[in-house]
This record gives sequence, structure tokens and C-alpha cells, in this order.
Amino acid sequence: MTLIWPLSIFSLCLTIFVEGWLEIFFLILGFIGLTLSFFRYKQDLFLQYSATLPPVLVLQADDLASLGIAIGRQSTEHMQMLAILDGIQDVVFSLELNGRVCFFNAAASKVFPFLEMNVSFEDLKFPKVLSRAIRKSLNKEEVELVWKKYKKPKRRYYRLEVIQLEKEIIFIMHDITKVKRVERVKRDFIANASHELRTPVAVIQANSEMLLSGTINDPIYGPRFLEGIHRNTLRLRKLLDDLLDLSKLDAGKYSLKLDFVSPHILIEQTIEELKSKIESKGQRLDFQLDPNTVIYTDESAFCQIMTNYIDNAIKYTPSQSVITIDGQEIGERFQISVKDNGPGIPKKYIPRVFERFFRVDKGRSRDEGGTGLGLSIVRNLAHAAGARVGVENLSPQGAHFWCSFPIKSTLNEEILFDETDLLFAPDPLTDQEPDLGTHEE
Repeated sequence: MTLIWPLSIFSLCLTIFVEGWLEIFFLILGFIGLTLSFFRYKQDLFLQYSATLPPVLVLQADDLASLGIAIGRQSTEHMQMLAILDGIQDVVFSLELNGRVCFFNAAASKVFPFLEMNVSFEDLKFPKVLSRAIRKSLNKEEVELVWKKYKKPKRRYYRLEVIQLEKEIIFIMHDITKVKRVERVKRDFIANASHELRTPVAVIQANSEMLLSGTINDPIYGPRFLEGIHRNTLRLRKLLDDLLDLSKLDAGKYSLKLDFVSPHILIEQTIEELKSKIESKGQRLDFQLDPNTVIYTDESAFCQIMTNYIDNAIKYTPSQSVITIDGQEIGERFQISVKDNGPGIPKKYIPRVFERFFRVDKGRSRDEGGTGLGLSIVRNLAHAAGARVGVENLSPQGAHFWCSFPIKSTLNEEILFDETDLLFAPDPLTDQEPDLGTHEE
């Protein structure tokens, strides 16, 4: 009789372990332990029942109570840890030293839907580069890997981290897509800024050298070279001003004073400043906006947005054409539109119009004195002020740039722009990325 109880419990434990019901066993064992500990706390009741039981069973019940409490606590902590791992966005899975999968979280099941418990990784459909990395890890070799999954525009980057334990190996894959995107944007920004600065400097240098060589006294070429120096100096000044504005936006130091303003009055002032450009091209401006309209924004930011929109319409619209400025209330916002009847924008370039240094026609933009930063500043200023921007083509031709502003005071009186996600746009379909030393599925 003394050996029956231990052998029965051992047999039950072995069966549960083989069948893979270990977690259920822990919970049941914990419940039994807590129940038995309750009976021991109630000593009178426990003694009454234990008097009818064999002494060996009483001792076993006592030990089982302590063991059950300890295992129950460990099981609870284990379940909590699993819940935490399931909640994180990083991919986490672990293998036993024989290569069998012993754990994977929810993120891993999304990236690798073929994962199964107690199955060798060799029998699963891991990409070849990851399979090689796993084999190296099982052989105790160091592994460094950045793996890229999917093609543009859905490409994701993952950095593999391996943690070697005594009985298993944990693989953690950090999603570094945003980091890679920021690195690429910064790299492209530096390259584009250097190129934009180099061009006017080269013109200024060449023209000044010609003047120094004696051309300054030439009645025809002397003034022409001087005019080229002056034009490119203004272009440099405009480029540096735009770069400083973007720098302030990036650093969160562009302070906005939000208040109720009249867009009609501010747009009239902007049109007056650009009047000479409009007249020089023989264009007509059709301004239709209710003078009683009031929006909630920053006055300086609004003027800069409208100046960029109207100036671009003047530059890229043919002579003798019509530019229309109007507005309409949409829900709790007021949308102001600048429309032209120019050639419009090719559909494949529309997602990139508000990117830094992007131009549809690079040569024409430079001839018109553009820096390629104006619309990027518009986008960032608008977001900082709680506004929204967009562009679409008109039928049969022309472009429609719009910006919608709040008409209620739903924002703080002062906002510092610090939205890095807005500064770095997602990779469009047309992006060309250099090889980043990664491995693709």
C-alpha cells in the first residue's frame, strides 16, 4: 500500500509529460497543493481526515502541498512571461539544441506562419539565409544578419539577435525598417543638398573668373555674367533659407502661434506680393473666397504655404493661363485650393511631390529658381499647425493643390513641431535603394 500512491502519481506524471499536457499538469498540481495547504491550515479538520489515512499518504500530501504551491507560482510566472512575449512586436522563437521548435510568439507566427511546436526547423520553410544562420547558432557560431522581407513598397528589415542558453537557443528579430528608412532619407538629403549647393557655386565661380579675365569691360558679356552671378546668389540665399526652415522643423524649434485668422485677407496680401510675376506671364488669377471665412492656424505658416502654392502655379502654368483660388467648408475643416490649367503631374510622381528635393521636371525647376524644398516645407508646416495637404490632377489637364485647416480651436495655443514620422515619408514605388548589405527572402 505504501508504494502504490507514489507509483500511481509517478505514472500519472509520466503520462502527462509524454502527452504534452505539462502546463495543465502544473495548474492541477498547483490547485491540489493550495487545497491541501488549506487543510493543513485548518489543523483540526486536517487531523480529523488524516486519522483515517495511512501515515505515508499524510507525509506525501504534506510534501505535495509545498511542491504544488511552488510549482503553481512558477506556472503563473511562466504564463505571465508568455503573455509579455506575445505582446511585443519583435519576432521571438526558440529552438531546443536538437533544432526542434519549443516556443514562438504571436509576431513570429505572423512573419513565419509555418511555425509548429516540436517540429525541427529543417522541416519548416525558413528562407535559406535564415536556415544557414540557425545552423550556425546551433553549432555555437556567432551570427550577424540583417534580413529583408517582401518587395517594395512593403519591404521590412529585421536584425537577428541570438541568445544562447544551456538547453535552448532564443532567436529575436528586431524590426529596423524605420531606422533603415531614416538612414536612407538622411543620406539622400545630404547628397541632394550638396548637389543643389554645388551648381550655383560653380556658376558664380565661372562667371567671376570670366569677369576677372577682362570680360568685365565687355559691354555685352560683362553685364550678362554679372546678372548670372546675381541670379545664382539669390538662388543660394533661397536654398539656405529653406534649409534653415527645415532644420528648425526637424529640431522641433519652429514655434507656431495659433489663432483665428482671415484667409481672405492673408491670401490678398500674398497675391499682391506675387503680382509682378503674374503680370509678367500675362496670367489671370481668379480669387473666389468668402471674406467672412475664419480658420484656426498660424498666420506666418499659412502665408508661407499659400506663397509656395501660388508661386508654383505661376511657374508651371503657361502664359495667358488662369489660376483659380477658392475654398469650401468640409465638416469641421475649411479647404483652400489652388488650381491651374497647366500640364498637371504624372500619376506615378504624385506620391513624391511633397518629398524633399523632388522635382517632376528638374531642369525647368532650376531655371525657374526652385530649390525642391518648398512643398516639403509646406507639408511639415501644415502638419505642425494641424492642417492637411494634398494634390491631385484635374480633368482634362491641370493640377489641384489643397490644404485644409481647422475652423475650431481644437489645438494648443503653441505647438512645437516634433513629428519625425512626417518628415520621413514611406518608400514610394519608384524609390531606388542601394544595396544595404542585407539578405532578401
